[in-house]
Amino acid sequence: MGQGNMKLIAEDPHLPVNPSKTYIVCGSGVIGSATCLYLAHRGHKVICLEKRNSEDEGTKFASYRNGGLLCPSLYSPWISVASAKKLMSSVFDSSSPMSVSLSGLNYDSLIFCAHASKVLVSDKSKEQKHSLYKLAQYSMKHFTPMLPRAGISNTAEGTLQLSKDIVALTAIHQLTSDFQCDSQQLDEKGCIKLIPQLNQTESGTNNSLFSAGVFSKADSSGDIFKFTKFLIKEAKSRGVVFHYGAEVSSLETDKDKITAVKTKDGREFKGDGYVLAMGLQTKNVAKSAGVHVPLLPVKGYVLQLPLSYYAKQLKYNVVEDQNKLYVCPIGRTIHISGRAEICGEDYSIDTKKADKMLSKVVSLFEKNYFDEHLVKVHTCIRPISPDDVPIIGKSTQFDNLFLNAGHGSKGWTQCLGSAALLAHIIDGTKPPIDPFPYSPQRFDIPTFLIR
Repeated sequence: MGQGNMKLIAEDPHLPVNPSKTYIVCGSGVIGSATCLYLAHRGHKVICLEKRNSEDEGTKFASYRNGGLLCPSLYSPWISVASAKKLMSSVFDSSSPMSVSLSGLNYDSLIFCAHASKVLVSDKSKEQKHSLYKLAQYSMKHFTPMLPRAGISNTAEGTLQLSKDIVALTAIHQLTSDFQCDSQQLDEKGCIKLIPQLNQTESGTNNSLFSAGVFSKADSSGDIFKFTKFLIKEAKSRGVVFHYGAEVSSLETDKDKITAVKTKDGREFKGDGYVLAMGLQTKNVAKSAGVHVPLLPVKGYVLQLPLSYYAKQLKYNVVEDQNKLYVCPIGRTIHISGRAEICGEDYSIDTKKADKMLSKVVSLFEKNYFDEHLVKVHTCIRPISPDDVPIIGKSTQFDNLFLNAGHGSKGWTQCLGSAALLAHIIDGTKPPIDPFPYSPQRFDIPTFLIR
């Protein structure tokens, strides 16, 4: 293996003496492509299956509709007592940034809620935060050598979290201090000094848009579509074979082994091991082998908003959690991700919701900062696990089936750490972080409940 290849991967992978195994990886989004690269880096033969018909189409659908924030500082889980209270207060309120519709309720979502309820009752939010933070930090170490190689530059140099709730911000600052994350609490003037493009008051009123903020230096941003294409290129250079138009339908089993992956067009792919990294579709394919992977689709909106001609690009990400707005600079555009809707696998765009989100973003910044008429709107599905900690590791039922899914809104930040961790688990080498909190075993249920 050449020196150039070694420099791309941040850590010494402790390569096995005789890996020589074949792995079938299902999914070529940012999680699947990263998994392919890290397995190939360890000397394995890797075949990747993607249902879309081409690299651009597959990558674009799987990892295009993303806000772009690389934020280890945003490790508060969506499944928590605080989030549950917010959600319950806005149930069936479509105007709220968090909402539930009847179309999102089915048997799978009920089982998911049973898991989530157990998480809420045990109130392990600090453990959840610690697991998310450790994985994000591990991932960011791997991003350091890769982002320049992928041609991703001029990224954000930190994140400013804004709020009117000073008590909540103080708690965030205290938690980041506990996790040794470099952050500082700022008053309103300090926020404006850091990001002069911010607007202090709501248009036409004297209402303050925020009272204070917490600034974290560890965060960044980047174009996930461009980065995923880079991962695919690097994986191909290491011998990974990508099959497009290969929509996985089921897994073939024999006792405690997966024997093949079947596609909808009748093809079979066989290997020594199998990885499901297909986002939300992971649960359906796993179910064909009687494996339970509880994932809930949470719909979000992403706006791509060009700057006006004379506007100066942001130096930092901006998060305004009250309205679920996550803002980051990419090139000469601002990417804004927002909303959290439990409504099933629905990619439709509600123009009223998009317009409201746009209005909130525009009011947060100085007048004429954006070319609003050129805005592009997308929707995305975030596959979230019942504790909002990703599901990474070997399945309980099959020795050669591995999962890498359930990253929710944090997949971009966690992708490299997740792939590196799974590669350690597959090869039986000791990873730098404890794999136990991410194990699929935490969500085991009796087989008769899997439908």
